[in-house]
Amino acid sequence: LEFLARTRDRRALPALERALESATADRRLVLNVLGVVGTEATGDKIIARFDTWGAHEQSAALVTLRLLGHPRLLELLARCLQSPHDNVVLQAVDLLGK
Repeated sequence: LEFLARTRDRRALPALERALESATADRRLVLNVLGVVGTEATGDKIIARFDTWGAHEQSAALVTLRLLGHPRLLELLARCLQSPHDNVVLQAVDLLGK
């Protein structure tokens, strides 16, 4: 995955996006790479799955959406301010301050 991030090869997008659905994948690592090589459509897929993930994955997803410049990021950050997970709230506050 590190190689894909360095090369920014978008041909890997379908496999990376499928990894978001895998129960065995390290989603945080996949999300980090998607922040470098993803597209707005990738961000849409992340948002669609966001509520099904745990707090650490949600925090990583927020950073990925910021890196992608996703147009729905502010909407999601506002919603995350009400999260029961402190780290998600803190991540949202941090990203709102940037």
